[in-house]
Amino acid sequence: MKKEFKFSKQFFPKNHVLLTQPMHIELENGTLHATLVDATNCFNINSLFDYRDQQYIANSEAVAGFHKLLRLLEFDNNAIDSLTDQILDWIDADDQPRSNG
Repeated sequence: MKKEFKFSKQFFPKNHVLLTQPMHIELENGTLHATLVDATNCFNINSLFDYRDQQYIANSEAVAGFHKLLRLLEFDNNAIDSLTDQILDWIDADDQPRSNG
């Protein structure tokens, strides 16, 4: 199966068969059904953190970008602060809630 999914480092066009058709792969104990979806236009909440020195540290540039995205989506400032702090609290290792978490 690894050989079947070995891709080059080139990007697929949006109309590539792997992005437009469901896949069905027969396995020993059943069938795997999968559909690939282009998620390049999605915000990756994992980018809100950097992993350094064996701990997760908030990435201030990504947090600022997330705030900008939410403002563009017309969230009010209280909702932005609350949502951001809740996400950061969910990911960080400590059990101390942030001010809006």
